[in-house]
Amino acid sequence: MPHDTPAALHATQEKNEALNGQVIFAPGQAPLLAPAYQVFNSVSGEFMAQDIVHPTIGANWSFGQNLDDLGVFWTKNKKPNEAEISKTRTRLEATGRKFLQMATSIETAGRLDDITPLMRIFATYFGEDRPWNRIYWKLADCPGCGEPVKPGIIKHHCGFVFDPDRALLATMITPEQHKIIMDQLAKRETLENKGVRKSRTAR
Repeated sequence: MPHDTPAALHATQEKNEALNGQVIFAPGQAPLLAPAYQVFNSVSGEFMAQDIVHPTIGANWSFGQNLDDLGVFWTKNKKPNEAEISKTRTRLEATGRKFLQMATSIETAGRLDDITPLMRIFATYFGEDRPWNRIYWKLADCPGCGEPVKPGIIKHHCGFVFDPDRALLATMITPEQHKIIMDQLAKRETLENKGVRKSRTAR
């Protein structure tokens, strides 16, 4: 039987698949066979999902950027679990640190025009205020003195303590001061709860 007939090509394909598994052809790469023996680009859903996130660069299937380095992932779960999210975040932050290392080298060389948008994004992600990526914090008023303060501070220079527990751990206040502050906060919470109950009763 001739080797170039559709039946011969199909028989050869079946033999190869029996030995090596199913042959996957890239779009436009499938052999030109008769309609009865046409080869379709059939792949599993898992393969397609992974190929979108992390293309098989260098093969004849697809091309593109590895999005899993930027925090993209796929899952069989209806809702991603903590392990998947943690693994993805670790990979994302490792990528971010590499970009910031490159940015530091570029900054040292004085070539700020070579700083990329991704470098700026990661600098903002890690909260790094750089000459080429200024971060403007929204300021709040200090309840103690009324001056504008950055979010997340432990204790203001006026003496007002925003976070008693962290202030105690940082030895910014004494255990006695911590107890006084916590007692005051507890009393305030009790008074506020009483006020809410009275308001509901009045209605």
